[in-house]
Amino acid sequence: MGKLPGYRYRTVQWALIVAGLTATAGLGALIPRSGLTPYLLVFVPTVACLFVALAVLVVIAEREAEALHARYQARYEHARSLAELNSAVIGSFAMAVDAKDQHTHGHTERVRDLALLIGQEMGLHQDELDALRMAAMLHDIGKLAVPDYILSKPEQLSPQEKKKVETHTLVGAALLESVKFPWPVVPIIRSHHEWYNGGGYPDGLAGEQTPLGARILAVADVYDALLSHRPYRPAMTVQEAVAFMRDRSGTQFDPIVLETCFRVLSAEQARNRFGFIFDAEGPMLPREGISDTPGRRSVFTDIQQAHQELLALYEIVQTVSQSLNISETLELVLDKTKTIVDFSTCVVFLCQQDADDLVAITATGMHADLIRGRRLPMGEGLTGEVAKTARPSGLGKEASADLSRLLGPAAKESPLRHALSVPLTTDAGCVGAVTLYRTGDRPFTEDDARLASAVAQQTAIAIKNAGQFEQTKSAALTDQLTGLANARYFFLHLEQELNRAQREQRPVSLIAVDLNGLKLINDSFGHQQGDRVLKMIAEIFRRHVRNYDTVVRYAGDEFFIILPDTTNQLALETVNRIKTAVRETSMEMSAGQSVALSASFGVATFPGDAKEAEALIAVADRAMYADKRLNQQAALLRRRDSTSPVSAETRGARTGEAESVTTPARR
Repeated sequence: MGKLPGYRYRTVQWALIVAGLTATAGLGALIPRSGLTPYLLVFVPTVACLFVALAVLVVIAEREAEALHARYQARYEHARSLAELNSAVIGSFAMAVDAKDQHTHGHTERVRDLALLIGQEMGLHQDELDALRMAAMLHDIGKLAVPDYILSKPEQLSPQEKKKVETHTLVGAALLESVKFPWPVVPIIRSHHEWYNGGGYPDGLAGEQTPLGARILAVADVYDALLSHRPYRPAMTVQEAVAFMRDRSGTQFDPIVLETCFRVLSAEQARNRFGFIFDAEGPMLPREGISDTPGRRSVFTDIQQAHQELLALYEIVQTVSQSLNISETLELVLDKTKTIVDFSTCVVFLCQQDADDLVAITATGMHADLIRGRRLPMGEGLTGEVAKTARPSGLGKEASADLSRLLGPAAKESPLRHALSVPLTTDAGCVGAVTLYRTGDRPFTEDDARLASAVAQQTAIAIKNAGQFEQTKSAALTDQLTGLANARYFFLHLEQELNRAQREQRPVSLIAVDLNGLKLINDSFGHQQGDRVLKMIAEIFRRHVRNYDTVVRYAGDEFFIILPDTTNQLALETVNRIKTAVRETSMEMSAGQSVALSASFGVATFPGDAKEAEALIAVADRAMYADKRLNQQAALLRRRDSTSPVSAETRGARTGEAESVTTPARR
């Protein structure tokens, strides 16, 4: 609304008044000279009064105009303030939704700016541009109804999950339907995933049935998404994105809108503007209507951090529930923990049942290789105290209390300064601790302690599950009477050892063992005594093999021993040691009665005797039965000698000859 400045109004007012008075005075001077009638004396003051009244009306009108203008100006400023507030609120809300997803940070703003460039190039009116701007800011608001684990899933979505994601357009439209926008915002949001050929969602619109704003938004949205990293695929290059979209021109995208987009991008690139459009990880434009203060950045960072915490904890829970390998599980848990808690080193300690101490079963970060496998006495240091009391360490603790025991003299040179330890507790009590160490001048916070406790809870569940699995696995692969591996484990392990030996060109020997006379012991003294004999034999085998050899109770009185990296000659030496130990063992069955133990042995070696597991077992079996026949012949000779007048020297010679034979099938 235009108006003259105040001094000009005042000049006009005084000019009218002076003109009125001058005219009145002139008429008064002319009347006597011109012989006019005295009636004119009445007319002249009347005219003067009219001029004065006119001047007064002008003054009043000017003041009313000023007041009216002031009211309109106030209303205009109020409306503009509300519009700016509305835009800021919507922008902040859109950014909050955007901040939820660490993989789409800044996506909303980039889509908005590209969509506006396309709209301006296509000649949209200001109202249409305003509608496009608002729709672009709010186009993903419906994803509030989509679970975070689906949005951040690192694999391709299942059909059910894909349908859930597709509901976000309807949810967004429903959320905004009651908002009285001055522009058609809701139809754009509802239809921005429609395809040009009608193959999109939610309504299957085709061609110009889809609002132009939605067709523009669809192009801008997909272009930015292709240039951004997603959990299920890496970011595309500009050339790859352009080729991808051109292949879908006329099917997914409006050809005119798509070519306009590429024309705008080329023009803006030539002017070195809007570089973020070509690099989704690059700098962004200033936010329209939104001040980017440190406080605001902190708020959105907090929102993003909260989402990352939820996602990381969800992934940890998924890892714990899906994996029963304790080492693999703990490595994955520590990897996820790093995304929500800033640490320099993280160590998982477990209590040892056979000793009053803790062992670092896994570690990641600084000094991890030095710490892994080290022990801490229970109750000593920060971690030892936490494991003993089953209470978190609290804040402000120093790392030196642990490092001096874990690193020794090297602890003095370590930059680790701060420590935070939380217990691992299960139904059985405290089973260990998770301890975080950090460098620098930033001690751990209450948020760190809260998150570490949540991670420790899931870690304890993983340890419990893995322990139960190992117990079940052990029961399935272990002979319950002797504690040796059983036949199921034997076949699995033998195949593994043969495969390894073949790769590394190393020998593997197999010893087959049959305990002599077990049936006679069971029949004469009972099965409990027979079980005692089996346990004793198993213990003898354990004592006379290496810790990486495998002793197996195959069935009944039959055993196998797998000897990795062992030649045939070394295997025969092992047989002789075990045979001597067995022969020198006797067991008391009842008062005054004892039984001397004996066994038959056979040896086969990979690759000289056989190259397949079944063939190797068959060779060892044949050698064992050959030895068994010799043992039986020796027993007959002993019984025959005991009833004949043969000299003791001859009897001893024959007996010794029979017992010296171990693997008759060997060449």
